[in-house]
Amino acid sequence: MPRKMKDSGIEWIGEIPEGWEVKKLKYVAQLNPAFKRGKIGDVEVSFIPMECLGNNNFSFKNAKLDDVINSYTYFADNDIIMAKVTPCFENGNIAQVNNLINGIGFGTTEIYVFRSLLINSKYLLYSLQSEDFRQNAISTMYGTGGLKRVSSYFIANYKFVMPSSNTQTNISKFLDLKCSAIDKSIELQELSIEKLQEYKKAIITEIVTKGLNPNVLMKDSGIEWIGEVPESWRISRVRNEFNNLDGLRRPVNSENRGDMEGQYPYYGASGIIDKINDYIFENPYILIGEDGANLKFRNLPLIYIGEGKYWVNNHAHILDPVDHNHLQYMAYQLECVDLSNFITGSTQPKLTQGNLSIIPVIVPTLSEQQAIVAYLNKKCATIDKTIAERQGLIEKLTEYKKSLIYEAVTGNVEV
Repeated sequence: MPRKMKDSGIEWIGEIPEGWEVKKLKYVAQLNPAFKRGKIGDVEVSFIPMECLGNNNFSFKNAKLDDVINSYTYFADNDIIMAKVTPCFENGNIAQVNNLINGIGFGTTEIYVFRSLLINSKYLLYSLQSEDFRQNAISTMYGTGGLKRVSSYFIANYKFVMPSSNTQTNISKFLDLKCSAIDKSIELQELSIEKLQEYKKAIITEIVTKGLNPNVLMKDSGIEWIGEVPESWRISRVRNEFNNLDGLRRPVNSENRGDMEGQYPYYGASGIIDKINDYIFENPYILIGEDGANLKFRNLPLIYIGEGKYWVNNHAHILDPVDHNHLQYMAYQLECVDLSNFITGSTQPKLTQGNLSIIPVIVPTLSEQQAIVAYLNKKCATIDKTIAERQGLIEKLTEYKKSLIYEAVTGNVEV
């Protein structure tokens, strides 16, 4: 027999089961509780920087109470902490904390802390992860530029549905089981993508440095990361194989780009960062990031090929291969280069034009370069297709998880 439903009075929720209540968050949970020191001395506590708060996970560092008590936000074991700023909030950076040192934690002031009073803390966590909460919170964000914050007024007065204590427990257990299985599936897909990307990089490195003929005579390149290369290939440097066009690039600040909105790609150190209504280049060139953490960690592509009409700012080098070099082959090779001996700066890594110019490159004949490009384009297309399929599955699993949480905490699915 279907459950009897009633109007929740909340437009985006609609009907809820009879017996369920609608409550404002401030009446069932304490927001940003104050720390009561009492007789506690300068003990060890946990400190959680913003970058250590993720989606249902966190990590902490050791800290002394006296060092953090006056400048950071307090929380205790079983409290829920949530990022209040963009893009961390949109990324779902929220978790229930536990196993804190001495049960005490502090974090950046850019987080909200929720302490359950009249509500199951796990049920509250899932309610704060529901899609309706996220979308409505985003609509209240205030601030200018890149950092916007979720309104504390919205948080305190957010209305959500609250079943009986037993039902809250049952829903939490149900979602724990289901979400754990979904998260495991997502983790497996992410691991698969990571392995595919490693495989792709290994194939590119092998082919651009060894060629397509396994029986060719080899010689030592004298370059550690390259090793042996075919005997007929030349060892050269970037300055001999490319024309550097850095003198033609021009930066446009973000405020002016807002007035130049258009259809042409605007490239920076990490690829396309905007679209504007003008362009500098209309020939294909190799673009390589000049600065930023990606030079060190390589967690994003470093090499881009600018095609069509586009603009490049002063954070990307521009290289034009000389006539006997194939642009795509050289792009494949440069993506494989070990840059550890060429970048400068620890806090802000930089690849200077001078250091870029002395990077070693290997130069097969143009016909060999063309054959390698044809092979790698086909091989990489197959790998990229598989990666895209895995990413598509992750997106579907993520959406399913959001939907499941929403349906459970609003009573649209009976647990």
